[in-house]
Amino acid sequence: HVITGHLRDDDKENPEINWNALANTNGTLVFLMGVANLQKISSNLIKEGKSKDTPVALISWATRSNQRVITSTLENVYETAVRENVKPPTLIAVGDVVELRDKLNFFESKPLFGKNVIVTRSRTQSSSLVSKISDLGGNPIEVPTIKIEKIENNIALENEIKNIKDYTYLILTSKNAVDIFFDKLDEMDLDSRALSNLKVCAIGSATAKEIKNRGIKADIVPEKFVAEYLFEELKDILKDSDKVLIPRSKNARDFLVDKISEICEVKEVHIYETVLDDSKKDEVLEVLNSEEANYITFASSSTVTNFVEIIGQENIDKLNKLKVISIGPITTQTAKDLNISIYKEADIATIDGMIDCIMNDK
Repeated sequence: HVITGHLRDDDKENPEINWNALANTNGTLVFLMGVANLQKISSNLIKEGKSKDTPVALISWATRSNQRVITSTLENVYETAVRENVKPPTLIAVGDVVELRDKLNFFESKPLFGKNVIVTRSRTQSSSLVSKISDLGGNPIEVPTIKIEKIENNIALENEIKNIKDYTYLILTSKNAVDIFFDKLDEMDLDSRALSNLKVCAIGSATAKEIKNRGIKADIVPEKFVAEYLFEELKDILKDSDKVLIPRSKNARDFLVDKISEICEVKEVHIYETVLDDSKKDEVLEVLNSEEANYITFASSSTVTNFVEIIGQENIDKLNKLKVISIGPITTQTAKDLNISIYKEADIATIDGMIDCIMNDK
């Protein structure tokens, strides 16, 4: 039985709630928004015959990472709420079902329950990390620091796709690169068959997965998801007659292009860039100053540099109050260069790897 907790004082002869019926009914009573009237609710139920020893649970911020549950009895619940400083929003559950709390308490046993995690990826990329944190009982705090901007009317990319038969290797370094490259193929009325003569390389399992979603299994995915490890796998198999195409971010490091060019011809094409998203600067500083967050995640070097640019060098010390989680060694080094201490680096450079860091942090 679900009852509103908002009570009126001006209708005493014909009260909107039949307390006698509620007090003598079987089952559980759930009062919504009733904290302010808790004393009246408990006293009316006892007055109409409900046992004063009936279990009561006060559930604040239900199903949120900051969920709080306090149990008492109908006789003592008001004093308990005052002592524990219970505030709205709070549900009031009355009935024997409260005694099953320990057996049915699935939510507070979730591995990230009670943990507030700042997510600094672009809003379009953060959905996977945000949903996983939520599913595991945590509270994701989205603070986008970058925006992904596709390079429009990309004639350079169109030209290389037209000449794709001249290439022997295609290297895709991110999910963004996969999406934009294959969307351009589709726009040109082509599909994965156009790549039949190529060896396809991917940096990262997420990149490889996205390539597979497009109908191709990547030929080479390095054990460590960084350019250096991909080059280690390529350096002994590339020949001077090979030709490598790398469609990638304008902000990407030059390492791979520089090293491959020492062996064979390589062509990089900029297809997108990550740009600063400083639209939420005041909100970011408010989150840091509130000290509510426990962790902050960085999934790329650009999220680190942009985050610092947003908050300003003078506020870097505020990060020392957080546990900083890095997706991998390149991101970690960028953070260290900016005097940010990394609490943990993911063993596997993936979103799941960062989640594991937080889950295993006791």
